[in-house]
This record gives sequence, structure tokens and C-alpha cells, in this order.
Amino acid sequence: MNIGIIPGESFNRDILDDSWEIAAIQECHDNNYSNVENTLNGMAAEQFMIQYRGHINDPRKFRDTKYFNESVEIKSVSAKDDDYFLNRRAEVLAELRHRKVVWKKDISDYVIFFKRNDRYYTCDSLWTFDWTPHMYQQSKVWVQYDGPGYAKGKNGGMERFYDSDIVI
Repeated sequence: MNIGIIPGESFNRDILDDSWEIAAIQECHDNNYSNVENTLNGMAAEQFMIQYRGHINDPRKFRDTKYFNESVEIKSVSAKDDDYFLNRRAEVLAELRHRKVVWKKDISDYVIFFKRNDRYYTCDSLWTFDWTPHMYQQSKVWVQYDGPGYAKGKNGGMERFYDSDIVI
């Protein structure tokens, strides 16, 4: 699965253009969102993917961006502690699954999670909806790198395999 980012990649919110914050605040106002800061936190990750990773905005409900015509939901969760992050990630995936399976909402099949520490974001994991068991599963991602701990890949590059550790 290639969605424009791999787990472990990071960015600082300060690198983003300022214009996205105005649009985020307007979206809060237009949709009667009560928590502007929470919306800004999430939209910063979306803006990074748009500005630096080739995603485009997807204005449809329950969608954040599109990457090569695939809709992607982007979530950012506070990294205040690992237990909080893992529990909140599981809750969000369960909520998305419920909307998709029970409510029959047109929710994205792909989800990117960012772990957020103030203005610093790290891609935590990538998830894909699997229709057979009706659940999101952590995606298996081949990452090409050169360095210790990486095996020589089939295409001559050095590759590391990220496997699923949680199924929701």
C-alpha cells in the first residue's frame, strides 16, 4: 500500500503555509464544531499531506484527502502517553468501522494515524478496511531504506516490513 507516507516519518506544524488555519477556523464555524483547537490539530496533518505528499482535499463528508483517486481519512491523536494513544486510536477505528458497517456511511477505506506532541507530528500507522471480516487492519508497508536492520529487497533496495500488530 502506498499512501504517500510511511510510519515513523515526522513533521513540525511550523513548516505549513498559514492559509490553512483560516480555512480550518472557517470549517469549524460553518459546521458548528465546538473545539477549534482539535480541528486545527487534525487539519494540520491533512495540510501536511496536501502540501508535501501529493494529496488533494476531498470535500465529501467522512473524507479528508485523496491520493491517486483513493479517499483517505487522516487522524491525529495526542501522544501524551502510549496507553492513551493506543486506546484513543482503537476508539477512533471502532467509531469509523461502526459508521461504515452499521450506519452504512461512505467512510474512507484508508486511514493514516499521526501521533501528535504539541506541534510535532509523527506518522504512527496506516490502516485499510477489509470487507471480509468488516474491520480496519493495520496495513503492511514495504519501506525502502539503506542502513542497519534492513534486509536487501527484491528490487535491489534495502527494505523493512511493517506488519500488523492490532486488528480493530
